[in-house]
Amino acid sequence: MATSKICKFYNNQNVFITGGSGFVGKVLIEKLLRSTNVHTIYVLIRAKKGHDAQKRFDDIFDSIIFDKLKSKQPEFKNRVVPICGDCVTNGLGLSEGDKERLISEVNIVFHVAASVYFDEHICKAYTINCKGTENVLSLCKEMSVLKVFMHVSTAYSNCNRPSVDEVIYDTPVKYTQMENLVHKSTMEEMEKLTPKLLESWPNTYTFTKALAENLIQDNYGNFPLGIFRPGIVTSTYKEPLENWSDSNSGPNMVLRCASLGYTQIFSANHSKIEMVPVDLTVAALIATAWDVYFNQNQQQLPIYNYVSSTDNALTVHEFFLLICTQLRNYPSNKAVWVPNFQTIPGSPVTDFLIYCYHLVLGLSLDFLRLFCLKKPKIFLGMIKTHLAMTRLSHFGNREWTFSNKNVKEMWGQMNETDRNLFNFDIGSVQWVYYLRNYFKGLKVHLMKENLETLPEAKTRLKKLQFLQNGMHFLVIFFGISTIFILMLKFYC
Repeated sequence: MATSKICKFYNNQNVFITGGSGFVGKVLIEKLLRSTNVHTIYVLIRAKKGHDAQKRFDDIFDSIIFDKLKSKQPEFKNRVVPICGDCVTNGLGLSEGDKERLISEVNIVFHVAASVYFDEHICKAYTINCKGTENVLSLCKEMSVLKVFMHVSTAYSNCNRPSVDEVIYDTPVKYTQMENLVHKSTMEEMEKLTPKLLESWPNTYTFTKALAENLIQDNYGNFPLGIFRPGIVTSTYKEPLENWSDSNSGPNMVLRCASLGYTQIFSANHSKIEMVPVDLTVAALIATAWDVYFNQNQQQLPIYNYVSSTDNALTVHEFFLLICTQLRNYPSNKAVWVPNFQTIPGSPVTDFLIYCYHLVLGLSLDFLRLFCLKKPKIFLGMIKTHLAMTRLSHFGNREWTFSNKNVKEMWGQMNETDRNLFNFDIGSVQWVYYLRNYFKGLKVHLMKENLETLPEAKTRLKKLQFLQNGMHFLVIFFGISTIFILMLKFYC
């Protein structure tokens, strides 16, 4: 069998990763350590929520996804070094010693860190997604042995357009203008300006990711650089274990809320969902760094749209339909209502049903809690969930056409060994196989609910179903009674 060209590229190289404590970052670190012979991985890590950088770094390797690596390479942590710093700080907040080490030793950079919250204040989203990128770029320009820089963006950075090619598009507002606005305006003033700044972008996340791409195009140095745009990154397909995820965003948030009973209806039509399993996504990202380096004479900045609709289409409706049965097979221990989840295309009727099945239901259940001398909390939870679902429904009711020519050409240049070792062929994914245990994985890994408690959870579900049947009976009884009384009045 042919030697792996990608492994040869990474052999004895030093890699610097931002966003290593995040969902994609963890899988990237694990895959590099398990499948390549990288010399050292430097992970930028910051203190957060009362935990210092070292504690957060150690917590990364407590994840179950490192178990396979631990069994094969018990000393793997010797190849990973924490670097205390923060992307949003000038110079990344590095100590002089760490900075000297990075600029003299790093060969490959993966900038994964980002704010992925749709409702993030525009100042914070800009600072993390644009200024953070600018700060990492500035450090890269000082690196003496840098081979390639990979920036992780999103396929939805240009979701204001119906068709997205593997190019960088102009934005109505330039990142330099945003920089001036952020410095001169208060948080309140920027919040008022946000709708005008976003124009046709649905949220601050996608908008600032588009700005970051423009910033890179105008400011990157003379080293090879590429932009990787994945679709919606979801649970692992097969590596290092099936159906692992610790990300509570996108479809995972919808399913989690549905399992708890907070979401009964999600506004979505039969549009295609750009879903890419995280292990395939990371394999593609690792391969793009190799591809960018060996194709650095290209005329324009290489962009890689890593999506699923072009080669293995799946609709939003199909995705949730294949998973919905699992919500009752693996009920949550914390469910407040029966998971009767379904997707309905957006319309005024859908809005009315959402109002009834979320807000009215929440008020009714809180009334019952008060009657039982319990603290009301369901209505507030449903309000928060409703707002989050509203932000997501923009993507559930729209469809985009993506070009992925560069991704396909990269796959064509890989030999059989690399295709097996770094398989990112989205066409090979069997969606029914992948999704049959998708929610089971979320229950165990994201929601931290042990399967040993499944009998108790099913007992809880039966009680909720009994209560639901009782409420249905009351609604029907009062409905028929009202009609009967009106008929008596009419005829008498």
